[in-house]
Amino acid sequence: MKKVFLFTAVFLLAFMTACSDDADVQDVTPSESVRSAEGSDADIVLSDTVVTLADLKDTATVSVSGKGWWIDRVALDDTVAVTAEDDKTMMADGGEFETKCRWLTVRRSGDVIELVAEDNFGPERTFYVTVASETDTVTINGTQKDLLIGQWDDNIKLSEKEVTLSWTGDTARISTEGRGWWIDGIRLNGELYYEPTLTERETLARTGSFDAVCDWLKVSCRDYVITLIAAPNGPEVRTFDISLSSGDYFNNITGRQEGEPLTGYWGDIIGLEPDSIAFTAAGGTAECTTENVNWAVCQIEVDGDITVSTLPEREQCYDYHVFEKTVEWLTVRANGNQLYVTAAPNTTGRERRFCVVLEAGDCFNNLYGVQSAR
Repeated sequence: MKKVFLFTAVFLLAFMTACSDDADVQDVTPSESVRSAEGSDADIVLSDTVVTLADLKDTATVSVSGKGWWIDRVALDDTVAVTAEDDKTMMADGGEFETKCRWLTVRRSGDVIELVAEDNFGPERTFYVTVASETDTVTINGTQKDLLIGQWDDNIKLSEKEVTLSWTGDTARISTEGRGWWIDGIRLNGELYYEPTLTERETLARTGSFDAVCDWLKVSCRDYVITLIAAPNGPEVRTFDISLSSGDYFNNITGRQEGEPLTGYWGDIIGLEPDSIAFTAAGGTAECTTENVNWAVCQIEVDGDITVSTLPEREQCYDYHVFEKTVEWLTVRANGNQLYVTAAPNTTGRERRFCVVLEAGDCFNNLYGVQSAR
């Protein structure tokens, strides 16, 4: 297996995500300040602080009472876009504004904020829009429902609805009992990648045949059997979602392809135990042991964002067997052959994940972790 860890490339990758030309992206937790219009003497008052959007493309509007306010940030389940300072100043003077963060478009026009969500062919998803002024901050909490199953009974009858594929390149076959169904769309990593034409849908419904190459995933159908072929993957996990319809019945095949593990050519000379941790929402500290001290903490991934240890930090860990670094809500500390991981209390309402990578020459051990939500 080739060694896939490159410090410089990973460091740059952590800063390359962007949601729109109008916003600077940062890994920050949206403000939890929520205030309704009733009984409030606040500088900013929202007509609604909780918004629910339908599964298919939907729009909601929220009226804002107050002066000198701006849209401070837009946060999705896995992405946060912070508005640029020039745009904040412009909005404080009453200017109009529009930004798109993946599947959600947010517009400010006068004293109204418009929220427009694209079709949701996957599970329920959430968003937060923070509105701020010099003296006040409030938040719109939003949810977009998952795809409705429709009024008809299941007339597709998938043999599997969730698929996990190996990073080496893998194939999965999913049979169906129904006939006359078609594929509505194929999403990769949350984004719509392929939408079959009307002719392709009609052909699939009539003959059970279909072919589409979607970047790293090939989707084929023969005799109403679906075949998924994934190309070999690098270290990042990849996801896909295939939406199907048959009359007034809808269903989805969701899946993921595992990332290539950072194991290197050498055998395991680190011996990390345990290699996975589960924290409660209250947080706490977990202790791991290793078989020797000649390793370094080279990378910490928190909720999908990667932080690479500096060269001096790695050298100190190698030479003196000590290390301490805090990334967002996670603190990682090394002392001799012991590794300690501390998670702060989780009050976000969302499950949090992390991965700590240890390096010893061409050997890598991963410590995976999850923290439940309160």
